[in-house]
Amino acid sequence: MLGSGAFGEVYRVKHKFLGYQALKLLKSETLEEEQKKSFITEATILSNFTHPNVVRVYDANYFRSKKKKIYFISMEYVAGEPLIRLLERENKLSIDLSISIIKDICSGISIAHNYEPPVIHRDIKPQNILLSYDAEKPVAKVSDFGVAKVVDQKMRITDSAGTLTFMAPEGFLGVQNTKSDVFLKLDKILPNDCIVASNTSSISITVLSASLSDHRQANFLGLHFFSPVHRMKLVEVISAMDTSQRATELATEACIEAGKVPIQVKDVVGFAVNRMLFALWNEALRLVEEGACTPEDIDTGCKLGLGHPVGPFELMDLTSNTLNLQVGEILKDAYRDRFLPRPILKQIVAAGRAGRKTGRGWYRYDEKGRQKKK
Repeated sequence: MLGSGAFGEVYRVKHKFLGYQALKLLKSETLEEEQKKSFITEATILSNFTHPNVVRVYDANYFRSKKKKIYFISMEYVAGEPLIRLLERENKLSIDLSISIIKDICSGISIAHNYEPPVIHRDIKPQNILLSYDAEKPVAKVSDFGVAKVVDQKMRITDSAGTLTFMAPEGFLGVQNTKSDVFLKLDKILPNDCIVASNTSSISITVLSASLSDHRQANFLGLHFFSPVHRMKLVEVISAMDTSQRATELATEACIEAGKVPIQVKDVVGFAVNRMLFALWNEALRLVEEGACTPEDIDTGCKLGLGHPVGPFELMDLTSNTLNLQVGEILKDAYRDRFLPRPILKQIVAAGRAGRKTGRGWYRYDEKGRQKKK
């Protein structure tokens, strides 16, 4: 036996033709219907993913033993060990290995998040990360999607799931707190020299850290990763009023080691890139309101005339028109008339056209998120 989890046991087996596989068995007679559903959910979700950083599923079915149904999932056998064993043995990993493992995990999770509809794992922990030693360096693979949840743009997850010690603070507290509340709770349990960063696109870093202790404020900053994260190289490194030079330098080095390109930005509302972007978006929206251009023509003009990889309306649909309106309201509060959200953006959000994930925004999309041709 390789191990056991909440819903079953995992064995290493040898297929007559395909070699070694991992076989996960669910003893259905001992579990509630909800747990059986979670087991089936895992098989269904994993069967859709073919990615080097996600454990692959080959088959899922059931067989009868003594007139009882025993469900199983046949999966890729990972010749290695769970991450938890490596951590217990080594205690502390090198920076290079740590970054490599984190990048693998993020890569695996991003496949789930970019799936249509998106899938949230909800139980990421060292026990659910398998390390394969077949290559020159360990390759991390995400496993155990048993409590994963399929979501859509309009859904808000209010129930908690996962392992208590690895859940986000707002998860195990059973409340939907603001970022400030979460950071306040983290401040009490993290070491004094631990650097904490917020991936926000518009909220003031100084305001987020206002209620934290003095030593935490010195180690608190913003890291704004641009979407989609697996494609975009840019990261804005935002220093609050009390952020130390040490924290800024270490965060910048971490971004570079992760293959990103960091730029330094002061803690102003909207930071740098979003302020420029929203100024462009507002003018593009005005052109559509005036009937001067269609969204398609504006996108073509920006791509061919300005060298942008995607047009403004394509990007709005990708990032979510609902989110864009929320950020626009924050910019308006800070800069007044310079960033008034355009009426047509409010109208499209009110109509439920959030963008690619809902199937319609400025464009129409199929079930896989691909833009439909007119």
